[in-house]
Amino acid sequence: MLEQNVNNLPAILDELIKTEKGLIRISQLINDEIKNELESISGIGEKIRNDRKKATTSFENFNQKVNQLFNLLSTVMRSMHEMRSSVTRNLL
Repeated sequence: MLEQNVNNLPAILDELIKTEKGLIRISQLINDEIKNELESISGIGEKIRNDRKKATTSFENFNQKVNQLFNLLSTVMRSMHEMRSSVTRNLL
């Protein structure tokens, strides 16, 4: 029986080598897939950062326009008040 196992040793080693090569190939495929997923996620993160930057810039521009409008309306209201006060003083 020992002789039979010894005689089968080259075949067993060949099977082990084939199995190991198969496992190495599977490992490489998994690593490639993980790498692709990480690149995809990185691209999504970059897009999100760009979108957030655009939204922030748009909001800042909108906020600036609102402040300009408020200042303009404030100036108009102040001028109207001063005109009324002036007219009232002149009537008295």
